[in-house]
Amino acid sequence: MTHPIQSYHRKRNIPMGFFQFFLLLFSIIILIIKNSDQSNQPKRVCYLLAEKPEHLIPIDQLKFKLCTDWIFSFAHLNGYNVTISPLMDDYIRKVMSSSTTTTTNKTNVEQNFLISIGTGDMSFVDNPKDIEKFIDSIIQLMDRFSLDGFDLDWEFPEQRKHQFTRLLRMIRYRFQHKLNNHGKQYLLSVALSPNIYIVETSYDIRSIGHLVDFVNLMTYDFHSPNTFPYTNFNSPLYANRLDKLYFEYFNVNFAVNYMLQLGLQRQKLMVGIPFYGYKYFLVNQKFHNLYALSNGTEVSVAFNEICGREFLADPNTTKIFDPNSKVPYAYRNFEWITYDDYESITIKAQWIMDNHLGGSMTFPLNYDDYDNQKCKTNRNYPLQSILYDIIN
Repeated sequence: MTHPIQSYHRKRNIPMGFFQFFLLLFSIIILIIKNSDQSNQPKRVCYLLAEKPEHLIPIDQLKFKLCTDWIFSFAHLNGYNVTISPLMDDYIRKVMSSSTTTTTNKTNVEQNFLISIGTGDMSFVDNPKDIEKFIDSIIQLMDRFSLDGFDLDWEFPEQRKHQFTRLLRMIRYRFQHKLNNHGKQYLLSVALSPNIYIVETSYDIRSIGHLVDFVNLMTYDFHSPNTFPYTNFNSPLYANRLDKLYFEYFNVNFAVNYMLQLGLQRQKLMVGIPFYGYKYFLVNQKFHNLYALSNGTEVSVAFNEICGREFLADPNTTKIFDPNSKVPYAYRNFEWITYDDYESITIKAQWIMDNHLGGSMTFPLNYDDYDNQKCKTNRNYPLQSILYDIIN
């Protein structure tokens, strides 16, 4: 006969064991859900120019919480080797050091730091052995700075669609091998053009979507003075009432939906938002509406050059917000500038959230008024702060 007290404890061992197992199972489920939620959180990807002294944001002016993914731009290609300048090397080291020691800008959202290569010459992609050497140099560069990933900005692999896909597949394979053997996980992203012709000749969108962690869709440069000398918007959300035929495709809304139709997953699509515009020079200053003729001279202008007293704050400047395209333009005498401002970026950010997309991509963060010295809005990073407030 079993002692009553022994019997009591034996009976309790069964539910206690079950209870402990249930707690463990519940904790695992919560962890999986938490990690899943984290991976599905919208991103705010920021390209950070790090090549020229005049572009560098001072280290103490960086606000790390504003971006979830930082992309150092741009490394260069020497044959099949990825290289960076001594200036960029030094800047990356300082940024990475500051990101781990700064406490005032800490955020609960996981942050990643990637490096991008911007190039038009990828002739080595026809040789698999050279591709392997290219990937070796990528991994060495990432490991040198303890970076989290690599971004490829190949402009553009026209008529080399299959080579582009193979390149990404080989990079992904090597990254996975690194994870399996060394426990190091690298992110892989690409910058893609929204131009229909380039998309059709350069990208297998469905395959790319499966190979990369996210796509930075360059939804800007739809119009510029030297490609079409008539005034129009750099990054319109929608077509305007004068856009006809082919030009009806030159807007963010069409480009994003086109990518989705081709099979790109929503959560992997980052919508490009330019922090710069284009200046047109009008042939006749009396004709200053959309599709006004310019002389074809192209000048790219940063937002922090547009917003201050040199242009927008000048009483002689007239600002117009287009109700169809949801972006502004402004003109003064023979100058006509297309750009994005607080209102248009607010609309775009909400549009990204309403359409359940992966997030935003800023190009480049350096052109925001990061020190509040030019726009005088009483807020550092007035444009990126809008994205932080909404895409969060």
